[in-house]
Amino acid sequence: MKVTVQQALFHHFVQPVSWIARIAAINRRTAWNHVHASPKSHVKAWGSRSSAEQRSAIKEAKQFMKRKGKVSKAVVPARQNQPVATHRPKIPLALLQAMIDIEVGKRIQADDTFTAYSVTKLLRALNPHHEIDHSDVQTRVRSEMAAYNHYEMVFLNWNGEAARTWRLKQVGPVMQIRTSQSAQLPSGIRITDDDE
Repeated sequence: MKVTVQQALFHHFVQPVSWIARIAAINRRTAWNHVHASPKSHVKAWGSRSSAEQRSAIKEAKQFMKRKGKVSKAVVPARQNQPVATHRPKIPLALLQAMIDIEVGKRIQADDTFTAYSVTKLLRALNPHHEIDHSDVQTRVRSEMAAYNHYEMVFLNWNGEAARTWRLKQVGPVMQIRTSQSAQLPSGIRITDDDE
C-alpha cells in the first residue's frame, strides 16, 4: 500500500494507525511514521502534498474503506503491545551485522553522537521490504561500541525518553598554570619558572 494512501486513511478518513498497519501489512511504528511524517523524514507529509496527489490517494483509500469489514483478522495482535505481523522477510543475521558495522563505522568516522535506534531507523528506511528487528541492531551496536575507547555510552533525552546514546568521550578542560613569580612550598623548597 502506498504511503499516500496510508496518510489519506489517517488524515481524511480518520482511521487508527493500528488498522492502517494491519491492512498495509507493516509494523505499527512504520505506519505511525508514515502518517506523522516529520520535516526530517524521507516521507513527504500529507499537508505538503499537492491537492491532486491528495485527491488521488483519497480515491484509492476509499476502496479500502469499502472493504473495511472484510479485512482478515489473521495479523491482529492479541494484546496491545504485541508486535504486528509484517510478512516481510528478515535480512540474514550475518548480512545485517555487516550492514550495522558499516553504519557504526561511518558514524564513528564522522564523530557523530547516535543511538542504536537511529541505526535501526536508517537500515529500515534503506530496506523497506525487509523486517529489521531493533533488538538485533541494538545488541550488535553495543558489542561493536565496546571496541571504541574514545566513545562513551550515556543516557540522553530523545523525544522525552532516556536512551542509550553513544558519543565522543567528554574530556574536561585542561588548564595550564604559569606563574610569573617563583613559588615556595611549605617545606621550604623553592619552585622557579624555567624562564627566571
